[in-house]
Amino acid sequence: MLSRTPLVAVVLALVAATAPSAKTPPTPCQPGRYLVDPAKAPLVPGGTSVLEAIELDANGQLSIASGCAATAAKIRAGRKADKVMASWASCGTLARVRFVGVIKAPACSALTGTLKAAKTKPKKFGATRSTCGDGVVDPATEECESGGAACAGGGACQQCACTLPPCGSATRPQCAGTCDPGLTCRDVFLVGCACFL
Repeated sequence: MLSRTPLVAVVLALVAATAPSAKTPPTPCQPGRYLVDPAKAPLVPGGTSVLEAIELDANGQLSIASGCAATAAKIRAGRKADKVMASWASCGTLARVRFVGVIKAPACSALTGTLKAAKTKPKKFGATRSTCGDGVVDPATEECESGGAACAGGGACQQCACTLPPCGSATRPQCAGTCDPGLTCRDVFLVGCACFL
């Protein structure tokens, strides 16, 4: 009589080979600042921020520019969207504040949500991630916009960041007109403006 053990082993091996692998958990959206639609700003009454923004930092802390300090957020990552929740005892004049937001994945560029507080009508809002080239200058990130307002001191705006003005300019006159023949006044790593080949 033939042993059934080899046959059973073969069947189990085939089943294991064809079984779907365990799904990898969804990756949460990266930290970022989301600029709130101006028509819905400020979320906290009396807020004086230049731009209303919701920031989720690398430590999982969420803050609202108009008056909610950074606090630990609960983040539930999903394949189509991340759900973000946070609460504060108070934000400015608001008490018992609750934030519930959804960040659409995988682009992670749009956030919609509701801010609720005691004795206050819930406020729904939409926000978009602050990015270089979005046409909005975000002062909190020291961002500049190419073609927009000039950088202080005559520097240039490159990749949304102001670079130092060139050596020899009015705001960086070091070594201007003092270099020996064959040398130029330029930026030298760890030195600054200096005469160099």
